[in-house]
Amino acid sequence: MKKSKLYLIVLFICISNIVIGQEFKKKDIQLEKSMYNVHIGLINTSVSNESRLIGQLSLKSELIFHAGYIYSKFFNLNAFGLLPSINIEPRYYYNRQRRLSLNKDLHNNAGNFIGLRVEYIQGEALFSNYLNQHESISIVPVYGLKRNFTDRSRFSYEFAVGVGLKHRFIKKYRRNRGTIHLNIGIGYRL
Repeated sequence: MKKSKLYLIVLFICISNIVIGQEFKKKDIQLEKSMYNVHIGLINTSVSNESRLIGQLSLKSELIFHAGYIYSKFFNLNAFGLLPSINIEPRYYYNRQRRLSLNKDLHNNAGNFIGLRVEYIQGEALFSNYLNQHESISIVPVYGLKRNFTDRSRFSYEFAVGVGLKHRFIKKYRRNRGTIHLNIGIGYRL
């Protein structure tokens, strides 16, 4: 009788530790509550906020400045400008539990993600009269990864790629096209 009580107590303690350990791991894999970043890409610069919605789902809102350059010998034109756009992207980070089990860094929402990028381009360039384009909106499903340079670093790099649709608002007629999204860049958490 005493042995069976002892076994039950040991079993209860072991199960309690497993349950507490699982709750602790769930808290570890949660995304950052809210973080602001500055991101420098190949042809753009952005300021963003990524906020946790629930569990491993976040919402990234971003103000982007795309760089543009035009040169024409025929029109004697040489111009540079910035094209502003607004981006909203829900992201699902799907491999955080695996990264935690491999003792990899999860700081700054490091991990693989899938998302749905919705970007609105206003159409008028800053600092240039020659780089204007048609107002447009694009919807692109993306696959990406985000990693830190070192553990607990404020610097990270990000790669994302996707194919989607772009709708241009043209006064005479509407034009829909396919679009490719490629994002390669370095970020700094503020």
